[in-house]
Amino acid sequence: MSKTEVQILLSIQLKSELSERKTAEARICEVYGKEFSRKIELKSHLLTHTKKPLTCEYCEKGFVYPKSLKLHLLNHTKEEPHYCEQCGKKFSRANDFKRYSFIHENKKPHVCEVCNKAFALKANLKSHFRIHTNEKPHACEICGKAFSQINNYKRHLNVHTDEKPYICEVCKKAFSKKCNLISHLVIHTKEKSHVCETCRKAFSSRENLRSHILIHSKVKSHVCDICGKAFSRKSYFKQHLLWHQNKCPMHLNYAVKYFL
Repeated sequence: MSKTEVQILLSIQLKSELSERKTAEARICEVYGKEFSRKIELKSHLLTHTKKPLTCEYCEKGFVYPKSLKLHLLNHTKEEPHYCEQCGKKFSRANDFKRYSFIHENKKPHVCEVCNKAFALKANLKSHFRIHTNEKPHACEICGKAFSQINNYKRHLNVHTDEKPYICEVCKKAFSKKCNLISHLVIHTKEKSHVCETCRKAFSSRENLRSHILIHSKVKSHVCDICGKAFSRKSYFKQHLLWHQNKCPMHLNYAVKYFL
């Protein structure tokens, strides 16, 4: 290839690169610097920076597109036109309904990159991932306690308001948390469905089973700062501390065996 031919090819390549650069620049939002694959998408996006001609009649929030306003109005009207035939759950947005349908179809396309646990909804994966990052973005303004999931945060607020919306149908006892009601119901059913795999002892709640399993694991994570004695169960540790305070109400022989 001659020198002239090489120069011609380089010139063509340079013009092509300049053309591509100009095309890309023509698709970039000057406000945010965001690039779009098509010019029409950029034009549509630029409308969000200009005056919003459509206004919500309830809160006066402005919108560029009629579709966006229509979806927003559902927040005020509480309409839920999308209905799940399998479980009866209703949705105001079609996308939310479509994502929820994965649950019944047993589709779990969202996989945790740390532990490979799969989820039907992306929101559930996002919430689960906080277990690994220990992120707790939902903090109580009253006591400062933080939660990784907003549902746990909302349930926690009942502790401060003394609200107890969960009522036992048998004895009418009220609880601030649904999980506490479920644990309480076992008193009436006498059911013990949680079985220890080591000794086959059965328990009415998962919490009691977890506490019992520590006996077999020999893990003693509760250590007394006064005498250094360690305990596998928190309840044993608390009883032991009462002995240092001369307040232990338990029988002497039992206490000597377990707490001294």
